[in-house]
Amino acid sequence: MKNFDHESFSEGDWEEKGELAWNEYDWELFLQRQDRESRRFIRVYNTLTASAGRIDEVARLMGWDASDWSMNDVNFEEEIEELLSSDSQKDDEDFDMDPYTLHRHPVYISVQGLFDSILHLWETLLNETNNELSPKLCFNLVQSIHDGKLESLLALQSLDLADYALTVTELKRALKTLNQSFNILESIHSTNHPKLEATKIESISRLFDVREIWLRVMKDCREELNRRIKDDE
Repeated sequence: MKNFDHESFSEGDWEEKGELAWNEYDWELFLQRQDRESRRFIRVYNTLTASAGRIDEVARLMGWDASDWSMNDVNFEEEIEELLSSDSQKDDEDFDMDPYTLHRHPVYISVQGLFDSILHLWETLLNETNNELSPKLCFNLVQSIHDGKLESLLALQSLDLADYALTVTELKRALKTLNQSFNILESIHSTNHPKLEATKIESISRLFDVREIWLRVMKDCREELNRRIKDDE
């Protein structure tokens, strides 16, 4: 899967470097670094306009595929300089020494980050406007996003264990939940409310990026399963 290459994050490529002797404080610092990485993903994502290649561009700017890293586009020079500040470089050094957990996987960072950003969009809207959205509608939207995050996490765990058939099955369930989120958003009548309309459109755009990531993972998993079947013949 272009840029979101799960194969480089499994089956031994992320073996822990020696024995860890971390205490609770060390793990707390580790989790804080992962939180900053998730926020960095969203900052990069927010600098780009919605397009078919948005997630691939974000992946390049995040450095998830060094061969595709490109700094030739002058439109992103300022953002790149900001993201690669001295503090970010210090975090990158610590990040390289960290053990592998699912928190570090690009699919985890991107999907969880996109879902969280959608919730933030709606929280901001509700705090800034007097739009009287149905409490039940709001609850259903939050519930569907929560379910999508959980199902994606379970799929990623299966992917990490190289159980590709289970990964595909769990992502199919996640896609059903994603369709519920789409249906909820489409049911919102926002024509006469510009801020509500903008939030709705941006949320749908981000959900489509989540969908694209999942579909790419499913495609790669199915290709790997087919390859194994052919190897066994």
